[in-house]
Formats: sequence, C-alpha cells, structure tokens
Amino acid sequence: MRNRILAISTAVLFVFGVNASAQSMTSTAELKLACETSLNNVVAINVPTQITSGPQAPLTENVNTKCTLVLGSLVSFEASQVSMTFAGPLRIQGGNESHVLFIESEFNAPSIVSTTTSKSLFQVERSLLRATAGNIAINTGSEGTVTVHGPLLGGNLIATGAINMSGGSKFYAGLTDAGVSAGAGFNVNMTGNEAYFVSVTSSIEAANGAINVTGSGEKNFAEFKFNSLAASPRGVNVRLNGNESEILANQYTFNAGTGLILRTGGNKGKVTADNGMISANGSVFVQASTAGLEGTALVSKTTLNAGGSARIETGARGNTEVLDSSLNANSLVRIATGAGGNCKSQNNIITALTQQVCQ
Repeated sequence: MRNRILAISTAVLFVFGVNASAQSMTSTAELKLACETSLNNVVAINVPTQITSGPQAPLTENVNTKCTLVLGSLVSFEASQVSMTFAGPLRIQGGNESHVLFIESEFNAPSIVSTTTSKSLFQVERSLLRATAGNIAINTGSEGTVTVHGPLLGGNLIATGAINMSGGSKFYAGLTDAGVSAGAGFNVNMTGNEAYFVSVTSSIEAANGAINVTGSGEKNFAEFKFNSLAASPRGVNVRLNGNESEILANQYTFNAGTGLILRTGGNKGKVTADNGMISANGSVFVQASTAGLEGTALVSKTTLNAGGSARIETGARGNTEVLDSSLNANSLVRIATGAGGNCKSQNNIITALTQQVCQ
C-alpha cells in the first residue's frame, strides 16, 4: 500500500511538473530571459504563446544574444504591441500548421529567418520587422501563408540585405497597404502548383538588387494592383514557367531600372498590364507562352518608356493586344504573335527607331 501511494504521489508530481513547464510566456522580459539562458539560445515553444507585456517602440526590450524559437506543430507564437531588439540573429522554426504573428509590434535583429512546414501562417499586421545587417527570409512548405498588412509609417519589412519569401504548392504570399524595402533585392520563389503572390496598394523597393517573382509549377499567379509599386535600379522580373500561369498588373507602377520582364511559359499563359506606368532604362518584355500554345498578352491604357526595346509577344495560336497605350522605346517596339495567332494594335502612340506591329 505504501509503495502504491508513493507511486501515485510521484505520478501526480510528474503531471504538475509537466503542466508547470508548459506555461507560456507573456512578457518580453520572460522571452529575453529564455533566449539568453537557454542552451545555444534555443527556446522550445510547445503551447500557444502570446507576448503582450513589455515596451513599445520607440522603447524596446534588448536581448543580448541571438535567439531561435522552435514551435511545435499546431502551436502559435504571437507578439502583440511590444518591441524587441536582438543582438544576434532571430530564427523561428515551426512545425505543421504552426502560426507566427506580429501584431502592432517591432522586432529588430541583424537577420530574421522563419522556416515553417506545411499549412503554416506567418503574419505581419501593422508591424515592423527589421534586419539591420542581413536578410529577412520567410520560408514555408505547401499551403503556407505569408501576409503583410499595413499601413505603417516607415514600412513593414526592412532589410539591409535581401527579403526572400518561398513556398510550395498552394503557397500564398500577400502584401496589403504594405511597405517593403530591401537593400539587396526582393525575391518570391513559388515552387509548387497553384501558388499566389499578390501586392495590393503596396510598395516594394530594392536599392541594390532586383525584384524577382518566380514560379515553377502550373497555374501560378502573380498580381500587382490598386496603385502598387515595384521599383529597383537592378530590374523587375516576374517569371511564371508552368502551364496556365497568369501575371496581372492593374493600376500599377514599375520602375524597372535595367529592365522589366513579365513572362509566362508553358501553354495558355496570360500576361495583362492595364492602366499603369512602366519605366526602364533597359528593355521591356511582356510575353505569354512564346514557346507554347494559346498564350494571351494584353497591354492597355499603359504608358511605357524603355531605354532598350519593348516586346509584347505570344507564341503559336496566341492572342496579343495593345490598346490605348503610349509605347516609347529607344530601339525596337515589337507587337507580335505566332502562327495561327491573333494580333491587335489599336489607338496607340508608338515611338521607336524600328516598329514591328502585327506584321
């Protein structure tokens, strides 16, 4: 009997011990302590955690080390209305369906890297993430979601290095009323089918690197709309290689420096540039399925100025239309489709040394 009571008592103590260790942090001071004192500065987070108590910008909680947060599957980490500054890199690792949220908060570190697996969420809501010496990288698996919502004076993502986002099938990355500023380029890499990148009333600027949005799967989609800006002296490149992929620009501005590429590959690709401004010191390419079948390229109500050539093209059985636009290129303006395609140029002002218009 005594041994049985002892065994029960030990079990009860074990349960209470597990529960005690599972209590989540709620303050920046607790997170600071965990980061600074944990082995290799790795903090395991296995229960939903909300950091809601602590300084707000311009005040901040200074963490004197690097920090890695490791989230279990189905676990969320949220920072709400707080500010933290890390002396070393901030890394976040998450399991399946983990959630990382920054709500009206500011986090600063030399670099910030988040790597999560399938069906995860990374959300920046009226918050600022700033990498003071390196990159911001947000990597998800299939069906991952990355959302950045403003507005916020000064921007939402700022990096001395590059800002990179990536995901697999059905990945979604969305900027809404957001400001993004990268020193070494902005890159979105969609590696699976049915992945989306959308910029709505947002500004993407890269000082010393190109802006690249790429997709390798089928039915990928990239959109810039409602006064969205993409600006880089190193160029703006949107390339979606899979069948039935689509690029849509509506009420947009591209300041593309060395050049602009809006290109879909495969078959039945679509590229639309409507009601916007394109400016490039180099060449401009608007191309849909030029090596495939049934591509559609539409440029309408657009002012285009290219220091090189301007080419708006589709491939075999494609449909190319340029309407109500002003096209000014230093060398060539080409509007064309492949054999068996349809080509239309209407109500345009075209200025170039060489013009190949629906020939």
